[in-house]
Amino acid sequence: MAGTSLQVSDTVKLLGVELDQAVSMDRHVSSLVSSCNFHIRALHHIRPRLTLDAAKSVAVSTCTSRLLQETELFCRA
Repeated sequence: MAGTSLQVSDTVKLLGVELDQAVSMDRHVSSLVSSCNFHIRALHHIRPRLTLDAAKSVAVSTCTSRLLQETELFCRA
């Protein structure tokens, strides 16, 4: 504690939300979009075994669930 140096960070993650020094949500939104894109791209592994409608449903439900979680978090803040 005394004499211990702390490492300064450009962002902080608090309760799952990434905030930068300006208390902007830019970093958090970028992270959320990256997460959704990752999961949509990962669908190519199982896409040959799914119908087009099933693949669309999986993609939409994956991103929608993440967005709804974020919306609920911000509405309670």
